[in-house]
Amino acid sequence: MYGVPPDLPLARFLGKECSQIRIGGSEIQFAFPSAGEILVEGDWKVLDATGTTIDRAKEHDSRTSYCVHKIINSPVLRYAVDSPSSFTLHFENGCALTIFDSSEQYESFSIQPDGIYV
Repeated sequence: MYGVPPDLPLARFLGKECSQIRIGGSEIQFAFPSAGEILVEGDWKVLDATGTTIDRAKEHDSRTSYCVHKIINSPVLRYAVDSPSSFTLHFENGCALTIFDSSEQYESFSIQPDGIYV
């Protein structure tokens, strides 16, 4: 699939909390129990309640810490799809997680267990 589809099925995340974030060598995974997982190999960013970027995708050796944990245990209030480039989950604590389709060659993210690859 190329580009974020306008009908990306994100309603399952409404009211759900991200309970776990897994950081790997080339991906980051966001786990939402009973809703699924979002596995990201492309670009992402987290904004705080003021709209300031507090974390984003970058090489591990170029950072001193992560702040992506700010979204843990805060329910998703709403989502927005900016097709074909990205989608955003907005959390109750004011933070927002945006995931981008940032590659024309490779998958940028997937939503499991549905097997949706973008």
